[in-house]
Amino acid sequence: TRCSRDWSSDVCSSDLIRIFALAASVAPFYASAADLLQVFRDATANDAVFASAKAALEAGRERLPQGQALILPTLNLTGSSVSSQNHLLVRNPTNNIPVTRNFTANVLTLTLTQPLYRPQNYLQLEQAEFQVAQAESQFGQAFQDLVVRVDRKSTRLNSSHGYISYAVFCLKKK
Repeated sequence: TRCSRDWSSDVCSSDLIRIFALAASVAPFYASAADLLQVFRDATANDAVFASAKAALEAGRERLPQGQALILPTLNLTGSSVSSQNHLLVRNPTNNIPVTRNFTANVLTLTLTQPLYRPQNYLQLEQAEFQVAQAESQFGQAFQDLVVRVDRKSTRLNSSHGYISYAVFCLKKK
């Protein structure tokens, strides 16, 4: 049925109902996309499993510099200063001569050590590289698990929105 339009309204009530029904059926899809991104951001910030995997990744990445340090040269600087003051009284049969002797010894040592052949250090470096790769793969797995968990929960919520949209569609057909 056509509705009568008066001069103050360009849209009749049945048109408003259709527009509202269309907006109600389309809005959850746009809202769910934005909500899904926000839910994912919240999950990355608050999920304990993901936070644990992130901390394990950071700890795993720290093993590589530790392994590299084993094959790098070592530079040591040490220093010491020793001062000695002696007051002597030399006795001669003719006169007593006081003698003061000051001794100062300053030592500064710079030592550079480069391990030439230490196969255990190279093995530890190789092991550290493998541990970093393992930590990154475990973090990737935790990230994928988080994505799957967020997707499952949002799918459950969106399916309930889908049932409501379908019910509105069926009611409009009647």
